[in-house]
Amino acid sequence: SRIQLKSPQLGTVIEKNAVEGDYVKAGDPIFKVADLSTVWLILDLFPDDAALVRFGQIVQAEIQSIKDEVFTGRVAFISPTVNPRTKTVRVRVEVLNLDGELRPGDFATAKITVPAIPLDEVYDPELAGKFISPMHPQLIRDAAGSCPLCGMDLIPTSDLGFANQPV
Repeated sequence: SRIQLKSPQLGTVIEKNAVEGDYVKAGDPIFKVADLSTVWLILDLFPDDAALVRFGQIVQAEIQSIKDEVFTGRVAFISPTVNPRTKTVRVRVEVLNLDGELRPGDFATAKITVPAIPLDEVYDPELAGKFISPMHPQLIRDAAGSCPLCGMDLIPTSDLGFANQPV
């Protein structure tokens, strides 16, 4: 009458599609489990603002439900298209959530610092002369190597337009 289910991944149940007594068939989704140790902050930017943002750039965010605390993350993806309905460009920021404070679906206000005058290179002291994962912008290393999460080769931040010295 009872069976125990084991999730193939660690995480938090974020969706429950069945309750005790429901009939389920093989392949029916029962739970949706997500690893919330890193969450995505999705920003909608006007195209002229999005043009100034770079992969790996630091973002500071204030979450609506968590007062007086600033969370930081890095730009992980900049959409190559403009949403025809909102006329905005989607920018995805990865934010570490090791203590589980951040919840999917919450609202935030974000701040990205960009040069007042567009430059070919920008200086970020945390990225100067470093290497970054092309899939996980929060993984920054002092030397070349592989990303421990995805195995991809780390790339020099200078390839992304970050200067090694103040500009």
